[in-house]
Amino acid sequence: MLRIDVGEEAKVAHMYTDEQLTGRIIKKADVWSIPLSGENILIQRGQEEIRIAVSYSVVLNFFDRYEQELFYDIDVEKPLNEGRSTRF
Repeated sequence: MLRIDVGEEAKVAHMYTDEQLTGRIIKKADVWSIPLSGENILIQRGQEEIRIAVSYSVVLNFFDRYEQELFYDIDVEKPLNEGRSTRF
């Protein structure tokens, strides 16, 4: 579900700064109880596209006896809306 949220943020990226996008993605991750910080998010803007990469891990605990760490990578690239400013 976070992948969908990141894709939606990429679609509206022309309306926000990189810092605002990072904050919006972190808030959406909080809804899914995903531990994210700004260090987990990479935003690259080109002339016509934006790329947002998110990497994180989650530790699952099984009956207080076993732990398994799962790693996730989300990489989304979308075109920036033309005719709009990409920076504020």
